[in-house]
Amino acid sequence: MEVTQESIVFRNQTFKLVERTVCEEGKVLCENHQVWDRREESFAVIVAITQERKIILLEEPKYGVIKRILNLPAGAVDPGEHPKKAAERELLEETGYTCQEIIPSRSGIIDFANKIAGGEHYLFTGFDAFQVKDPEEFRKPVLLDLSEAKSLIAGNHPHLKIETAMSLACMSITLMRMGLLQ
Repeated sequence: MEVTQESIVFRNQTFKLVERTVCEEGKVLCENHQVWDRREESFAVIVAITQERKIILLEEPKYGVIKRILNLPAGAVDPGEHPKKAAERELLEETGYTCQEIIPSRSGIIDFANKIAGGEHYLFTGFDAFQVKDPEEFRKPVLLDLSEAKSLIAGNHPHLKIETAMSLACMSITLMRMGLLQ
């Protein structure tokens, strides 16, 4: 596939919308298709686990859906910043936690492939997490016992619910790698 025509429809400091025509083998697959262009951006997501075997989730306001939701700590990688450092920074800023060890789990994860160009996500797993400060205002860490993670992913946890695909996918990848999800 190749982009045969592309133009910027809208751009401000945080958002760029492009319109493109995409062809494959000389045939037009889509014409004037609008996508959120995040090719210059990347993101870090972390599944942090405490010594007590609890996953640190984050309850935070999301202004697109106009409600508080449960997520994994995540955020943009700043220009020149290594994704691992971004994961550490986002965990600390959003939850007040830090980890003794952080390892890469997966990269190359994208979301909404038909609506967004770019925006690669890097997934990290943090071990022996502990709280060192208060979380950012309006955010609340939520600790989930590892034994309850499977029910949260399946959508049948009695009290908690994750609604974002990226958090569900990243938590599932981490638990599979740890041998806790089959």
